[in-house]
Amino acid sequence: MQPKDSQDRRVDRGFPLSLAQERIWVSEQLADAGSHYGTPVVFALRGELDLGLLEVALTHIVERHEVLHSVVSNASGSPRVVVVPARPIRLDPQDVASEQEMTERVSAATAAPFDLLHGPLVRFGLYRLGPADHRLLVDVHHLIFDGVSAGVLVQELAELLAAGAEGRTPELPALPFGYGQYAVAQRRSLDEGLLDSQVEHWCTQLRDASFALELPTDYQRPPRMSFHGASHFFTLPASLRVELTAAARRWSVTPYVVMLAGWAAVLGRYAGQEDLLVGTPMAGRTEPGTEEMIGMFVNVVALRVRPERDQTFHDLVNQTRRASVEGLAYQEAPIEKVIERLDPPRDPSRNQLFQTAFVYDEALEESIHGAGLTIEGAAPPPRTAAKLDLSIEVTERDGRLEAEIEYATDLFAPETIRRIASHYTTFLDNAVRSPNRPLWEIPLASEEEHALLVMQQSGDGASYDPVVLPSLFEAQVARRPDACAVSCGELRWSYRQLNERANRLARALIARGLGPEKLVGVALPSGPLLVLAILAISKAGAAFLPLDPAYPTGRIEYIVGDARPALLLTDAAGATAQPWTMPILVLDEQQTGRDADADASNVSDAQRSHPLTLAHPAYVIYTSGSTGTPKGVTVTHEGLAGLSGAQIEAFGVRSDSRVLQFASPSFDASVSELCMALLSGATAVFVPELHDFVGGSFEALLVRETVTHVTLPPSVLASLSPDGDLPVDLTIVVAGESLTADLAARWSGRCRMFNAYGPTEATVCATLTGPLTGNEPPPIGLPIAGTQIFVLDEALRPLPVGVAGELYLAGAGLARGYLNRPGLTAASFVACPFGPDGGRMYRTGDRARWREDGNLEFVGRRDDQVKLNGFRIELGEIENVIAAHPGVEQTAVVVREDRPGLRQVVAYVVAQAPNEEILAHAASQLPGYMLPSAVVRLQNLPLTTNGKVDRRNLPAPDGRTSVTDRSPGTAREQQLCQLIGEVLDLAAVGVDESFFELGGQSLHAVRLLSRIRSAMGVEIGIKTLFQAPTAALLAAQIDSGQIAVITRPALLPTVR
Repeated sequence: MQPKDSQDRRVDRGFPLSLAQERIWVSEQLADAGSHYGTPVVFALRGELDLGLLEVALTHIVERHEVLHSVVSNASGSPRVVVVPARPIRLDPQDVASEQEMTERVSAATAAPFDLLHGPLVRFGLYRLGPADHRLLVDVHHLIFDGVSAGVLVQELAELLAAGAEGRTPELPALPFGYGQYAVAQRRSLDEGLLDSQVEHWCTQLRDASFALELPTDYQRPPRMSFHGASHFFTLPASLRVELTAAARRWSVTPYVVMLAGWAAVLGRYAGQEDLLVGTPMAGRTEPGTEEMIGMFVNVVALRVRPERDQTFHDLVNQTRRASVEGLAYQEAPIEKVIERLDPPRDPSRNQLFQTAFVYDEALEESIHGAGLTIEGAAPPPRTAAKLDLSIEVTERDGRLEAEIEYATDLFAPETIRRIASHYTTFLDNAVRSPNRPLWEIPLASEEEHALLVMQQSGDGASYDPVVLPSLFEAQVARRPDACAVSCGELRWSYRQLNERANRLARALIARGLGPEKLVGVALPSGPLLVLAILAISKAGAAFLPLDPAYPTGRIEYIVGDARPALLLTDAAGATAQPWTMPILVLDEQQTGRDADADASNVSDAQRSHPLTLAHPAYVIYTSGSTGTPKGVTVTHEGLAGLSGAQIEAFGVRSDSRVLQFASPSFDASVSELCMALLSGATAVFVPELHDFVGGSFEALLVRETVTHVTLPPSVLASLSPDGDLPVDLTIVVAGESLTADLAARWSGRCRMFNAYGPTEATVCATLTGPLTGNEPPPIGLPIAGTQIFVLDEALRPLPVGVAGELYLAGAGLARGYLNRPGLTAASFVACPFGPDGGRMYRTGDRARWREDGNLEFVGRRDDQVKLNGFRIELGEIENVIAAHPGVEQTAVVVREDRPGLRQVVAYVVAQAPNEEILAHAASQLPGYMLPSAVVRLQNLPLTTNGKVDRRNLPAPDGRTSVTDRSPGTAREQQLCQLIGEVLDLAAVGVDESFFELGGQSLHAVRLLSRIRSAMGVEIGIKTLFQAPTAALLAAQIDSGQIAVITRPALLPTVR
């Protein structure tokens, strides 16, 4: 690049944007409104100020650097910088009473957006704190300014002020060429292939990288980045600065490398990733002469950092040093061209290559003198924009390390960012002190926070006496012997009648040799006989095993062969429903009423074969295994007292309550329902053929039976209406599946509504919410009394608030394990490191996180979190969005692979709204990579016998349900397909094919919009193209009148 006299310029000429400018310009077009690329700088001016001299100096600086008096025109279809005449700078000093008022004034001034087309792109403000104390605001657009530019500006300002005061010619270095020449030369180097080797290097390094940083967020990620942001400032402790500096010196690296490694390690722990990309800026001033220029020269490189859990921090620092040296060596590769060559998945909701950045700065010289003034850097105003999900800038100033985290307010709450800052500080402190520990051993939380996490994970509330089930029931019999215990149609049994019948049957079972550690199969429909059988088995000391006669014979044979029950209790219909292989005792109402003279008193331990203890099994329930083989969960008496006590108290179950027995006997929720009724003195309400009412007159049934409490899966509740008649004091407990915010909002206003969570392995229920309000996504609540909840990382460390991890359960409610499966029991019930020796905890396989309010939030099943096209997807999040559409009654979302290698997200809906409307609704709230590829409409979602969605029986989508690339249907669609093909050099383009998935990049987008403007007379913004990236969607936007028709000429002439 040949130097050129700095005066040889015409103010009317224009030049192409540099690559860095183009990146910023495209990003600006995507913003909701205004500019998010302001770079305000504040200088403290201390001493006697000559206002006129300051204005002259600033005017000189603006005239000297062409970018400071330039604008950006897109009149020709490609953005170009146009140099316009410089205007004299005039300052209007504003008196402020305090630094706080000055900061507020500066924030207000910098909130005004820049007008790229008309300018100016640099603005000045002056604030007077006192006669000899001023603050100078330089608010400048990042298109024409970078960090080095601030240093150039303040040096020139000091020299110009000094020269003016002394009456001499300022001694400023000659500018060998203008920024425009730099931009043209950069473009030429790119066109001539001079940067190809650098670009190819980065493509090789990043080709198999993960381009999405999957940080847990406080709010659902919007479909597109809005760039709304804020900042959090904090200072690293002085002692930590000393330790960091010493460690860096020992390891022959800079503090930048150490702190970058720490940032990557902390975010890796938050995201659960061991391979991530961190953007870091390079000055980009490799061309001689650029160090004296004001302009945007920065290039960003994506450093690949791999904080692997077993790696030591010292090893990570060495790896990060190599990555940063590599970044310096290949810093001239334009990040835009790296992205274009790599072509990572495009997602408008996040930056395409990386979503975090690390910046390390040394502050400007502490003080510069000129014209009797001392000029010092001052704190910039708080930011109101964020270019990435979150980034950190560490500045060394006055012997301190000051840090600022810039974050997207669409994603994160302020308290989350404060925690990240705290964890970053704690991690660095521990890491530099113990650099040879594996990363997974280095704590994020302080000792105080760790202790608090462990403490808050135990259930509060009243403790319940550990008593076996027969004794709990008999206490209610003694309290209200003549109250109704069971209701089924016209049949009523009092507590006394039920107890006496159960005692007689229990003695018959004991006579058959049954007692503790023995299993008795129960194949009875929901009703009084089922209750009688369960109580009798329990009183005998044995455990009951529900067996549904409607199950396939193969499944029944497996369960019976695995559990080997000593006896089967059933009715006449059940006795012949399966080829049973064990002895059978047929029960009916008449038979159980016989032997009235038999002993009906309560059974004692003296009459059992062995004394019944809390450690003995109460029941065994078989659940579906991940391998397809059912597994029998053995639940003891110990958890039943806590379960019933917690639920009775929380739900307000009283002696006059009527608890509907909804769940199938083969589902453990039936145990919860029965205990809720019979252990509180309430009535257990049975309805013959109950499930026939679902979707029909279920609400009327609730009224007819004066039900006060019912437990339902969300899938069933979604099929009901809260708008009709309901019992006055109805309480609904939702359990078994994830409860959507929409469903909670619909029902919580009509009744008392609770959300319950718990696997069979933890005695039905482990956590409960308070009554839901419907104002926010429902949590799963707090642990019940006697239960401990832990959200842990892979190293079994408690994770901080807001960070998702695997959910572990401990306490009295834990099951004994899996029947006859010692290996599986050992893998699922592991040693608990947070209590007495010998304690266990259960790995649920569920992912959850603690909320700021202390409640637990269910995130999803570990196996529901899938990775598709490089992005991690939570299927539950997609379901929640689709379910929120008013025309959707029920939905389920799965990932299918019906053809080898073709994995796609498929949504199943029971809906009135058309598929196109459902997809449009989803597209308005979800990023593109989470949108279903197909929507399948069903009359009803298939349900299991337990009332949950039967995902295994969801049908494969056919061609009629898929989103396909059909042929254009209108002349407008035809024309748009043709224009897209011309810009991308494609022979044919489908009307539903995405411009970006076909290879469109930012410059292609600019060219396409220019072609549309010329050919069709409509002006489409680049943001609209991201929202509607297909010919069909664009045509619909134009047809709807949402796109402006051109009625005015360009405000600036085309620049050549």
